[in-house]
Amino acid sequence: MHNPLPLIDLSDLFETQFEGLTPAIGRNLAEAAAFCLATSGFPPGIHLTVTGVEQSNYRVTWSELPDNVSVARGDLKEATEDGASGIAILLARVHLGYEVVFRSHQGTGFDYLIQKIGSDADAIPARLEVSGIMKGNRSEIQRRIVEKSQQVKRHELPHDERPAFVIVVEFSTPVARIDRV
Repeated sequence: MHNPLPLIDLSDLFETQFEGLTPAIGRNLAEAAAFCLATSGFPPGIHLTVTGVEQSNYRVTWSELPDNVSVARGDLKEATEDGASGIAILLARVHLGYEVVFRSHQGTGFDYLIQKIGSDADAIPARLEVSGIMKGNRSEIQRRIVEKSQQVKRHELPHDERPAFVIVVEFSTPVARIDRV
């Protein structure tokens, strides 16, 4: 008897309490991720391969999408970015043991501050940079990992003790690569 894959349910983005994520934003990120996966031809329950830090596989599921989602999500670049953020936030939680506590502003070199689940408020948070690719290959994923890692390092403060992670989500395979910077 084989073990079922651990589940990532996109509805957790709006049903779980995250300090740095409102339910409305979570719902948007979940819908964007589901839209990108469905646009790539995948039904709910698809397998997501995670490479990089501690390789693993997950089963990703979501609720039915609204009939008008393709016209509402006409900007595929924005949908890809939002969808990748949604999956990255859930991977940070289930794969790395972190949860999002703060959405960063542009120019900081990272997208989110994340903190170990169960740690006290004084614990040093980690930085999370996310990137999405609608359709790419291994070399494109690797190129994006390098680009985003350099971006995070370029914006580091002197003596910055905060760890940093880069997560690149590619939707047509689907695969997510997680690197510690």
